[in-house]
Amino acid sequence: MQFALSASLGRVFRIGERKNIDLRFDAQNAINHVTFRSFNTTIGSNNLGLLSNPSAMRSMTATLRFRF
Repeated sequence: MQFALSASLGRVFRIGERKNIDLRFDAQNAINHVTFRSFNTTIGSNNLGLLSNPSAMRSMTATLRFRF
């Protein structure tokens, strides 16, 4: 079984009546848990049957947006 947790956090700051600043943080694989995509199936290999091709580790993105 494979499990990945994505998360986001955002906040809107009002500046006057029509102006806003949006701040947002996004995280993929937030708990930084390694998941593997496949097994090594090469016959005669010393690594036969072992997990291979780990998926991407945690990545985070911050976005700042000014709306008027």
